[in-house]
Amino acid sequence: MATSAPTLEAIRYTRGSLQLLDQLLLPGSTVFLPIPDFVTCWTAIKDMNVRGAPAIAIAAALVLAVELDKAKATLATPSAVASFVVENMDYLCTSRPTAVNLGEAVERLKALANRLASASAESGVTGAAAAEAVIAECESMLASDVAANRAIGGVGAGAPGAAPG
Repeated sequence: MATSAPTLEAIRYTRGSLQLLDQLLLPGSTVFLPIPDFVTCWTAIKDMNVRGAPAIAIAAALVLAVELDKAKATLATPSAVASFVVENMDYLCTSRPTAVNLGEAVERLKALANRLASASAESGVTGAAAAEAVIAECESMLASDVAANRAIGGVGAGAPGAAPG
């Protein structure tokens, strides 16, 4: 009978909710920090509760998804969504200005929001639809990161001599 390998979960996300593994407490404790807003995420990145370039970028993307989910009813136009995304992602970028993956995620999400705002006049896209598109992109970034981590783990697990004994 095959058993599944243990997994390490560093990010817990469902629509509207984000928790990050507090890496400052490892290996002694496994504690997840609730990340309900941009300020809390900024602090977790700055204080190094979340570490690793991909994890920092995904944390920023997912807190944007959480905050957009809360605010989408008040963001009437794609331009309002774009302003919300740009302002808050620029703020998150100040938490670790030299983090390359964070900068790339910020630019990717800002570019999407700005494209949606530019195209809205011709396409009739609503603010809620623009917010949903940005949230979907944030969630797609998480899915891609998880898939990449599993692929890397699979290669490492199958490598000869991978686990010295």
